Amino acid sequence: MLQRVANAGRLRALMFRLQVARVLVLLVGLGWMVGSPVQVQAQADSQSRSERKAEERRMKEAAKAEKKAMKEFEKNYKELQERHYKHQQTGREKNLIVPEGSSTRTKRRNKNHEKGNVRKRMRKGQQKARRHRDGRTVSWWQRLSVRRSWKKH
Repeated sequence: MLQRVANAGRLRALMFRLQVARVLVLLVGLGWMVGSPVQVQAQADSQSRSERKAEERRMKEAAKAEKKAMKEFEKNYKELQERHYKHQQTGREKNLIVPEGSSTRTKRRNKNHEKGNVRKRMRKGQQKARRHRDGRTVSWWQRLSVRRSWKKH
């Protein structure tokens, strides 16, 4: 009887090993089946050299077009800003005070007024004038003397 129990134990161990081996074979087979289509699919998805180059060229052209559009937009915006700025001025200030990045037209007009910090002073004066447009704090004769001093430069 003892021998029978020992044989049964061995038999169970043998059966267990067989089952483990079967499961391993199944897992390896399953892994091989799942892994191989991925490679085939990846090869199908990859582009040929000419396709890749064409794609790169398209991307480059798109970036170039975007850059050109941005440049055009900035140019138009700057012109618009300058035009708007001009309408804010009156009389002589229009010719003298120039926003950031002057145009050739305003440069020609300002040839006689190129002294150190004139533009900075003018801008400051203009800002103050804007601030006190409704109730001016600077009297008319002070304003006149300031404008006369502009002509001297």
